Amino acid sequence: MFASGAWPGTALPGWCTFDFEGREELDRALAAGKGAILVTAHVGSWELGALSLRALGYDLHVVAGVQMTRFLTDAVKDAKQRLGIQVVWTTEEQVDKL
Repeated sequence: MFASGAWPGTALPGWCTFDFEGREELDRALAAGKGAILVTAHVGSWELGALSLRALGYDLHVVAGVQMTRFLTDAVKDAKQRLGIQVVWTTEEQVDKL
């Protein structure tokens, strides 16, 4: 929430560096019209990775669920959408089925 809520836009600040391994494979899949699913662990500032991908011009849809408290859910969604990151919401019931 910190990263996406505080970011002023989709451009990365000068102090931020981003190494992107496998970008060629992602670009090939997108060029073929297949789309792609990127999976990441929810550790560190994963949101910085999402913002970095947006800064490179990729369209993103992220899967999210109810936050630590339900009061944060709308705030998190709004923060991501302001940055052009589309949010696909899940319910606790859907996650339990996994």
